[in-house]
Amino acid sequence: MTMEAVKMASATIEKTGLAEADVIDVARLETVGADVVLGMQALREQLAARASALEDCRGALEDFHAELVQEQQQLEQREARLAERENRLEEWHRQLEQRTKQLENKARQIPEGLRDRYEQMTGWEEGLNKRERTSSSSVSGASRPWPRI
Repeated sequence: MTMEAVKMASATIEKTGLAEADVIDVARLETVGADVVLGMQALREQLAARASALEDCRGALEDFHAELVQEQQQLEQREARLAERENRLEEWHRQLEQRTKQLENKARQIPEGLRDRYEQMTGWEEGLNKRERTSSSSVSGASRPWPRI
């Protein structure tokens, strides 16, 4: 503050009748103002640094989000492949069960078929035995069921 301003302030104080204690300390006011300006500059710098750090964090989070989205897509693709494989395995299992039932039915039929075949062969054997007895009992050979060659 200039000397003129101090004189004007003193003259104003005298005219208004303000007490000495009520007088404004201009030098002190200038110091406080300068401190406020310095504090605001420091605050501005801190806020700028914080904004920069937050932008860096935002970039890192966006990158991480992109990675997670890509991972999720890969997992969904893998899950789809696994579901398809599971469906194929279930179909294969169903076919195996069906084939197993068919083979079990055939296996049950084999003894029946063998028994029928055995009975048929036994019948043939009895028939042959009967023919042999008949042919051996006839000495003359006249009653042979087959012709003589």
